[in-house]
Amino acid sequence: MTASKIVLGAASGAAGDETLDVDSVFNTQLYTGTYDAVTQTFNTGQDLLNEGGMIWFKARTHAQAARIIDTERGTNASLIPSSANGSGGLGADGVSFLSNGFSVGWTGGDLDQTYDYVAWSFRKAPKFFDIVTYTGDGSSGRLIDHNLGSAPGMIIIKCTSDSGPAWSVFHRGLDSSAPEDYVCFLNTTAARSDGGNYWYNFEPTSTQFKVGGINDVNGNSKTYVAYLFAHNNNDGEFGPNSDQDIIKCGSYTGNGTVGNSITLGFEPQWIMIKNADRGEAWYMYDVMRGIATDGNDKIIYANASDAELDAGDSVDVTSTGFSIKRGNQFFINYTGDEYVYMAIRRGPLAVPEDATKVFDVDYNTTINTAISTGFAVDLALTHGTTTSNCFVGDRLRGNDKYLITQTNAAEAGYSDHYQFDHSDKFFQDNVGSGNINFLWKRASGYFDSVAYTGQYNASGKAIDHNLSVEPEMIWVKSRNATGNWYVYHKYISADPETDFVTLNNDSAVADNTHWNDTTPTSTQFFVNNATNANGDTYIAYLFASAPGVSKVGSVTHTGNAGGTDVDCGFSSGARFVLMKRTDVSADWYIWNSVRGIVSGNDPYLLLNTAASEVTNTDYIDPLSSGFNISIFLTPGTYIFYAVA
Repeated sequence: MTASKIVLGAASGAAGDETLDVDSVFNTQLYTGTYDAVTQTFNTGQDLLNEGGMIWFKARTHAQAARIIDTERGTNASLIPSSANGSGGLGADGVSFLSNGFSVGWTGGDLDQTYDYVAWSFRKAPKFFDIVTYTGDGSSGRLIDHNLGSAPGMIIIKCTSDSGPAWSVFHRGLDSSAPEDYVCFLNTTAARSDGGNYWYNFEPTSTQFKVGGINDVNGNSKTYVAYLFAHNNNDGEFGPNSDQDIIKCGSYTGNGTVGNSITLGFEPQWIMIKNADRGEAWYMYDVMRGIATDGNDKIIYANASDAELDAGDSVDVTSTGFSIKRGNQFFINYTGDEYVYMAIRRGPLAVPEDATKVFDVDYNTTINTAISTGFAVDLALTHGTTTSNCFVGDRLRGNDKYLITQTNAAEAGYSDHYQFDHSDKFFQDNVGSGNINFLWKRASGYFDSVAYTGQYNASGKAIDHNLSVEPEMIWVKSRNATGNWYVYHKYISADPETDFVTLNNDSAVADNTHWNDTTPTSTQFFVNNATNANGDTYIAYLFASAPGVSKVGSVTHTGNAGGTDVDCGFSSGARFVLMKRTDVSADWYIWNSVRGIVSGNDPYLLLNTAASEVTNTDYIDPLSSGFNISIFLTPGTYIFYAVA
């Protein structure tokens, strides 16, 4: 059983019923073309071969036309979303749809130049995405059947047999009462216009949509493809309990104010936005290429072949939606203008069962290193084995921004320091050699990260998160100002919501209202005082115990012969252990299996100092269910966090 697909069997009705996670139906794959006969295969976790779907390709680093390929028309029949042309071919090898992703071979340079590319994959699934092909008959008011299983939030139709007809778009947000009266065009910047001849004044249903008798959507004897995207409104059927929404097609009104907030009910990973009232582009964002909190965001135009552009600080994702960061800009937030969007949720929703899919430890000995992880990295801690700070970077804050665990310094930037825009790798550049990298992927019930802005008041502030369980450890750090790394740990005391320790020093447990004296929940944690200074920006990392994958806890070590076994519920021991003594002032120790958790000396680093790795102590020993604290470590009470 994977983190993306769960078989519920009798629990969902009929044995073998399948529930889908976000990662099973949508993926953003970043890759570099080879411009030769080499076939590159990408395991996205989607069954495109058997279930069907569509892939939207676009060169990031060069102006090159995007290509859309789908399983209904075949892998050698591509469409260009920025052009009114009909279907065109690719090179002999082209694209292959696979049961776990897709491959790209020789396409004549369209998808395999030595450029950086993005490929967005949409798998067919009820209440997410469907594809319909049909032959036009020229009649008005023709009904077309579909299998989306819910009323479409957006429909994109293209004539595949003729050049000239536009990419016609129905969107439920084009009008609050009668969206079927309007149309937009994907291949142009045109504002919404009269759509009566397109949709024949018929609002799509869960089984049908209607087209008029014009060449754009129903010309006689012409062939068409329709891409249908759902709008979940508390009726989504995704996640372990088949009750989560993952796609929204909505609208908002520009207010000209920075911080215009759009609530989705989930944190998005992909967003498309269009000003419906003006001649503005279709803007496409995703967190893989980069939506940086309070930083520059990368956009691609759906209606143009331009290379990826820097849109400045225009959008931030939040735990419950997204926030517009530009005031009175026509393309995204002009006062009184109406905007339509499509947003897809960040996954996965299932708790991970394999630690190697969400955590990695790497020791690199060369500068400018690409680290293969097999997953997209969301948090990176880099600590040198010689005297060195521990640098912290994360996807939410974006490339090249870092904090240091040993100091209270504000966030800093360094060109080519951390690069998160890779699907299954992590790039650590210009930070020297001899570094150990600890790398996390966000996942439900395991690890989450949240960026927020303080808003001090006497009653504190609740911060939404997507961990889906009660956090057992939280790190909070001010980004724009000096300030300690404040740590909440569930097992620090009898009343952990009133106490804290700091990551950047060896201080003992102290009492303060940093957590607003309130226990965190499965959806919120609470801040006050130094974790909620008015107007300050913060980053928070949230950790939890995922069965067989991670463990947050505490242990009393007596120093008896044989040491103290710490059972974490693992099957092959711990690869990472973070531990701090809490009954006195003490350091934060890190051990890892790459440098050695063995029956003998085990090298360790400290999170709260820049000291070199210590290699001549035997404080920890291997244990298949977790780890063993040896008799050589000073007796006391310790809090810990371990990953299998």
